[in-house]
Amino acid sequence: WPERTTAATAAQKAEWQKKQDAWETATAEIRAQIEAIEQPPRVKAEKDATEKFPPETRAIMAKSPAERTPAERPLFDLAFRQVTYEWDHLDNRIKGADKEKIVALRKELGKFDSLKPAPLPTTMAVRDQAADAPPVMIPQHEKAGAIEAGFPTILDPSPAVVVPVPQSTGRRSALAKWIASPANPLTARVMVNRVWQQHFGRGLSSTTSDFGTLGEKPLHPALLDWLARRFMADGWQFKKLHRLILTSAAWRQSSTSTVAEHARLIDPENRLLWRWNTRRMDSEQIRDAIFAATGELDLAAGGPGSDATKPRRAVYVKVLRNVRDPLADVFDSPQNFNSTPTRDTTTTATQSLLLANSRFLMERAGAMATGLLAKHDDDRALIEAAWQAATGKRPVTEEMEEALGFLQSQKEAAPPPQAGEFIAESMPQREGKAAVLSPGTAQERLVVTENGMALPDGDFTIETVVLLHSVFDDGRVRTIASQWNGDRTQPGWALGVTGQGSRRKPQMPVLQLIGRNAEGKVVEEPVFSDIQLQLDRSYFIAAAMHPDTEGKGTVTFFVKDLANDDELLQTAVVPHPIVEPLKPAFPLVIGDAEGRQRRQWDGLIDEVRIRRGCVTEQTLSLKTPAMTPDTIACWQFEPASGYRHDSVSKAETIRATRSAESSARESAVTDLCHSLLSSSAMLYVE
Repeated sequence: WPERTTAATAAQKAEWQKKQDAWETATAEIRAQIEAIEQPPRVKAEKDATEKFPPETRAIMAKSPAERTPAERPLFDLAFRQVTYEWDHLDNRIKGADKEKIVALRKELGKFDSLKPAPLPTTMAVRDQAADAPPVMIPQHEKAGAIEAGFPTILDPSPAVVVPVPQSTGRRSALAKWIASPANPLTARVMVNRVWQQHFGRGLSSTTSDFGTLGEKPLHPALLDWLARRFMADGWQFKKLHRLILTSAAWRQSSTSTVAEHARLIDPENRLLWRWNTRRMDSEQIRDAIFAATGELDLAAGGPGSDATKPRRAVYVKVLRNVRDPLADVFDSPQNFNSTPTRDTTTTATQSLLLANSRFLMERAGAMATGLLAKHDDDRALIEAAWQAATGKRPVTEEMEEALGFLQSQKEAAPPPQAGEFIAESMPQREGKAAVLSPGTAQERLVVTENGMALPDGDFTIETVVLLHSVFDDGRVRTIASQWNGDRTQPGWALGVTGQGSRRKPQMPVLQLIGRNAEGKVVEEPVFSDIQLQLDRSYFIAAAMHPDTEGKGTVTFFVKDLANDDELLQTAVVPHPIVEPLKPAFPLVIGDAEGRQRRQWDGLIDEVRIRRGCVTEQTLSLKTPAMTPDTIACWQFEPASGYRHDSVSKAETIRATRSAESSARESAVTDLCHSLLSSSAMLYVE
């Protein structure tokens, strides 16, 4: 049964426990108060979840761990996930005074975050539930009795020799010993054949998953047998097998051959390996090669999985069947529904179109150009470095001259910085287009062209639909929209998402308010929603700000995960001390804040709507998308109405800006890098 377990050393565990004990001692009283508030809704949540189970599942849930049979324990773990899901959404069940009290307690608890150690690294492992395995029966033939553990009868008809050990049936150990037994040469032959296929594109037997009578016989049977024996004699060490193949004469051949004319008549498909086959890299290799060429590839070993947009090696990238990486899709990555012994290698128009137009390639080209420009002032040295990074070789004379001419022509043709087109693309789970906002591009942020936008003298609401690619590693906030320049003495507001180093929670909506409190002082108050978001998912977010002259102002957050129709709308009502209506003297900025705060959004924003008053769940634009009389402004970024047009005034009120406009040389070098990263020399191995 799979379970998550700690992947830390004994020393790491001891050091972590020491810090954890110190944090628990310092926060014991606060945590006890929080637990007292959470306990009643926690019990109610567990009861609500278990009442939905069928009677047989409820019976298993009611048993103590010692009473559950090995067959019942996995069922309990699966069912209990419904309970933990309700616990994770416990904040939705806490209302009124308890909500205000628990928010204050969590804020007090946050002061001790410096004492709390980061979670230990974890990994997924497999373990037996107990030493006694449940009996295995053939359905409708139960009278024949239990089936003993064994191996495929055509290979070994006798039952397996299984030696149980404490807390384990011993079956997995028996299977592992049989698979890796020197008396079982099939395992070594299959493994060697697959390694050979990875290096040469085709195994010594092309049917890598079928060594039976219907499979293809090896073209070099003696070589396959010798490699299998050598692999076992070397202690099943893959490193020695790779070294042996990579230092062989067969591997070190060129794609051109002196015997080509004669050999093509005898072996046109090069089955006998008389030359090297020019091969396109696999999708993961292409991705890593691009990051390596730009100097961004993170070579750190180990750690948790990451998103495809991060520069971790592909072996650490999460693979989700319902969220496909476009680069992997067009370059024939498996669909992950079943095993793929041999990958297809296709050549399609969508591959060229993606390399030429995808935002991922454009960003990588920009990163590569930035690194080259920082090191090289001379164009020739820059071109040579770019060629070396992308293709692994220096440019020949003709390539150098062509590249110099290309740079010059691109410099002359570079448009003025303000002439850029509006960048938009589709957002998952939404129709139409969304604005693409990305740091370091010509569309880092969108600024309302009027000098400030007057908010109503009282309550107001901002609604938006967003998708976030990344957050800051520190506590900085990715800004969705703002009317503020970072000056803590000037009134303003900024709606965004917290970074990984947030003192409260990472990746949650926060409304930063700057205004006067009941004492007449201008204060900055971050109002946290405590609703955590996932990266690369579409969300509807609304924040309704209500100031109160009695010091009882609130911000009401509404968050809906649009990728999951079954996910309920989450709400949070959070108090704040601002007593006066906000009247910022700054323009509205979408995707950033005024000044030099560097809090740019990284992702998509599909709609931004400003409304008078505080909306309720029933009046959200999520439920009534039509324009309402209380709407002050709304930008929907659709081509039909004009990407930059306010849907209320029908006027063009948005302009895209960048904090530092790129020069003509930077633009030309970026184009050169883009062409190299999408070239055949980059994608193919000769």
